[in-house]
Amino acid sequence: MNELEEKVAMLEELFQGFVERVKVLESDIPKCLEGFLNAYHQSMSEIYGQIELSNRRYDHSKIQENIDATNKILASTPKVITVKNSHHFGSWTTSIIIAVTISFFLVAGSVGYCFYLHQQNRKLETDAFNFWLIRGLYPVPAQTVVDRFKENPAATIALTKKEIEKQNAIKVAKSKLDEAKRRTKSADENLKRVQSER
Repeated sequence: MNELEEKVAMLEELFQGFVERVKVLESDIPKCLEGFLNAYHQSMSEIYGQIELSNRRYDHSKIQENIDATNKILASTPKVITVKNSHHFGSWTTSIIIAVTISFFLVAGSVGYCFYLHQQNRKLETDAFNFWLIRGLYPVPAQTVVDRFKENPAATIALTKKEIEKQNAIKVAKSKLDEAKRRTKSADENLKRVQSER
């Protein structure tokens, strides 16, 4: 309890000190205001006189007439103004739109064709590099192929296509055989596992 009484006593002392300070401020502020008013009394009276003089110069009846005329104009204007807006393309505008559309499709087609030619060029470059390797490593078979092509180009191209199709078919058959072997092996392992579980 002693601590509580001490705290209450401290709060009472603080509050009494605060009240005394407020009293000092209340007595000092009117003195400051009074000094301010005394110092600027003459300036304030001059400003007030100029305001009164400018008020007398203007004709209040004319100002009121202007205000009334403005109010009448505002009252006579409609509150909602309907606006009709229409837009149409002129002949030159449609020509520009058509030209821009055609240009867009031409550019898009050109870019697509460039990509296609780039891919074809890469394929040809790879084939040329492969033939260069064969010519360098195996000159006799490469020269035989060149000589055969010179003698009968159509037959050589047909034979080449046939051989490429045959090689592709062999590759597909080998991949299917490998897949079948893998499935057979997996089935055999499953069979052995099932038999071992019995």
